[in-house]
Amino acid sequence: MFLSACREVEIVNEVVYRSEVRIERVRGPLRHACLPAGEERGVIGVHGEIGKEGGVMVIRRIHATYRPRGVAADRRDTVARVLSFHADQCPVARSTGGSIAITTSVDYAD
Repeated sequence: MFLSACREVEIVNEVVYRSEVRIERVRGPLRHACLPAGEERGVIGVHGEIGKEGGVMVIRRIHATYRPRGVAADRRDTVARVLSFHADQCPVARSTGGSIAITTSVDYAD
């Protein structure tokens, strides 16, 4: 009787985005992130804080420091504007649903 009340559900696995980011190992924990946004490599430093809940390690916070190269002084306001809404558009931040605090900063490598 229960089975007759069930409907067939179609599962759609449509790919809406495919990441083109490439990570290159430099040495030890240092990696370069190669972003498709430009010719220059984007260097991003990422640090996290780990805690424990019930004996299980959990990520509490993630901080990403973007180190763009070759950004003219008159374009840095654009970088700040983009980072101001970064978390709203970041798949990782959206996927974690606010359970992990994610912050960003910029360190110009000039």
